[in-house]
Amino acid sequence: MNGKLIRRTAVLLALCAFGLLTSLGCAQARPDILSYRHGPPAQLQQEVPNPGVAVARLEPASTHPVGLTAAPDLPKGTQYLTVPLGEGPQLFVAAFDAQANGRQGALYFDTDCDGDLAEEEALKPTRSGLPQTFGPIAVKLEREGATGLYHFYIQRWPQISGDYWRLQPACYNVGAVTIGGKAYQMAVIDGTGNGLFNDVWSSSTNWPDHAYVDWNGDGKFGRKESLNCTRRYVRDGQWYEVSFSADGTEVLFTPTKFPMGTVTFGDLGLAAQFVSDTGQGGFNASGQERIEVPADDYSLLRTWVKRTDEAGLLWEASGSRSPGVEFTVREGQETTLAVGMPFTGSLQVASPGPYKAGQTIRFAGKATGTGGKDYQFTRAGVRQPAPTMVIRDKEGEQIGSYAFQYG
Repeated sequence: MNGKLIRRTAVLLALCAFGLLTSLGCAQARPDILSYRHGPPAQLQQEVPNPGVAVARLEPASTHPVGLTAAPDLPKGTQYLTVPLGEGPQLFVAAFDAQANGRQGALYFDTDCDGDLAEEEALKPTRSGLPQTFGPIAVKLEREGATGLYHFYIQRWPQISGDYWRLQPACYNVGAVTIGGKAYQMAVIDGTGNGLFNDVWSSSTNWPDHAYVDWNGDGKFGRKESLNCTRRYVRDGQWYEVSFSADGTEVLFTPTKFPMGTVTFGDLGLAAQFVSDTGQGGFNASGQERIEVPADDYSLLRTWVKRTDEAGLLWEASGSRSPGVEFTVREGQETTLAVGMPFTGSLQVASPGPYKAGQTIRFAGKATGTGGKDYQFTRAGVRQPAPTMVIRDKEGEQIGSYAFQYG
């Protein structure tokens, strides 16, 4: 083999190796695939604590909703519903005949979203008593270019001021998801009841889509084993970029290094809910003085303060605020939120000892605010207004306050 051929072969091998390394380095991580599951709400709630719920929009009884093209012969006073589901969203219409089935009522739902209720079967309530429940109802939704099933129930509460309607999802997605190199069973829930499974947690969303994770591997989804749908998540100090598909069948946790900034709270140990104002979701973070978080615009929705006094007693208080306190964390910079001790507390035993095991002991509690104002937890059997915590910027200007909750 001559020198030119050897050099050409070496170059060719080097190029092949470079191409292989490049293809491996650019390979995209594949999401974990979850399976679709549906059934009656009572059956689902044996597996997941809450499959989600949403209020259905009620149109005036005297008008036909937009999109209704045909309907059966319905009596005067029929109520019409408009139910937005899926991307767009698609607007499904329904009609409720309160006089049908011996005044138990019947619901017509436009399952194929063509506006024609005349072709639909009248649904009877599936249970006696309240709320009246109609379903299961199955529709096909297009989400991210794929068509898939979605199951739900429609519920009605008769009220003097007007019937109250809501949609209750009857489905979720479940499977194994890899987080930090370990597989966990996860159930992804449509918490907002709109047919989508990737509605990110925001400061204006009371109950976003969420997932239950079997962290302890006991085969159960506990109420405390949940995380709200988010694009950023932290666990054991590792940050992940999170992706949920619109139909809830694909989930991906990718270890990521985000541009970070620092939030300083002084010498007070504090945990808080950071919720992005730019649509990145939210997370809980805690620290004694400094908390490292991704650079972003945030709202602080809920806070927890813990402090151990000289007697070794742990005092804990939590506060919430809507809307949350807004502030910005910049990359490589420090954001200072001056948080002072909201109150000092004392407990006085109502009756002297000695005490027996299992005995109920009553205490009289009092909290003293930093301004010297006293707060009693109860007075003459009536719960008193809770103290507040004030948050200031580094210049000392107040930017928000939180009302503490008894518990």
